[in-house]
Amino acid sequence: MENMSQIKLNLPIELKVFVAGEAKSNGLTIASYLRYLIMAKKEEREIREFLASNRLENKAIEAKSRFKQRVKVKNIDEFFATI
Repeated sequence: MENMSQIKLNLPIELKVFVAGEAKSNGLTIASYLRYLIMAKKEEREIREFLASNRLENKAIEAKSRFKQRVKVKNIDEFFATI
């Protein structure tokens, strides 16, 4: 990892016990477990925001290839009447 920063976190005792148990059952320190959870959430969000389906990707490629075929419409009613 690059430069690191430290965060102080206050938790209710019940929650700290839960987190400690989860960390221990995964063979991690509390800090490593929390770091893992944060990185997993960050990765999940990045994937959700940036991945498109193959269908959508193909539609985007098709639209980009047809960009030069665009038509300037001066009157929308006349345009749709001629389609």
